[in-house]
Amino acid sequence: MFLSSKSEKTEFLGSPTSKEDERLWANFLNGNELAFCAIYNKYVNALFNYGMHLYPDREANKELIQELFSFLWQNRSSLKEVHQVNGYLFICYRNLVFRRIKEKDNWGPLDLIPNGNELAEVSTEEVWIGMETRKANADRIKNAIEGLPPRQREVVILKFFNGLNNDQLADILGISKEGIYNLMSKAIGKLRLLVKN
Repeated sequence: MFLSSKSEKTEFLGSPTSKEDERLWANFLNGNELAFCAIYNKYVNALFNYGMHLYPDREANKELIQELFSFLWQNRSSLKEVHQVNGYLFICYRNLVFRRIKEKDNWGPLDLIPNGNELAEVSTEEVWIGMETRKANADRIKNAIEGLPPRQREVVILKFFNGLNNDQLADILGISKEGIYNLMSKAIGKLRLLVKN
């Protein structure tokens, strides 16, 4: 399906993750429901947000997350131990979303508007002006990101909206770190041009 079978520990995404995640994963593999719930609660929002960038259908992404975690629970005895729980989950979810897209052959536009709810207590007019400015900036950024080729768009979303590092991006996207640098450089250059226009 979208996961590999159990053998030895698998190291995903190069950089160390928290020992807490490794402990939770090990406990989950041993059938601990609380550990499984902790993993779900820790990663569900990040996976949902990432999924919305890949396939902008809220209900479909909710169902896919349920499918992923149901699969994990039902197949925990055959799963590998991992050092990078976040990377493993992102890879599994990405594979699942792409499989669903392929099945439906339906790729829609991205629906990406960064959050901007950090307004201080100021006058109503200042709040309104700030909201309009942020909305205009968010729209400009959204349009610029939508204007990127799919691979560049994906690397930008994973890097800046999910906080993944270049080693993690290379593992998730299945390309070299140098390829990530090249994609990121091209994406940033194109974003600068698109945002200026």
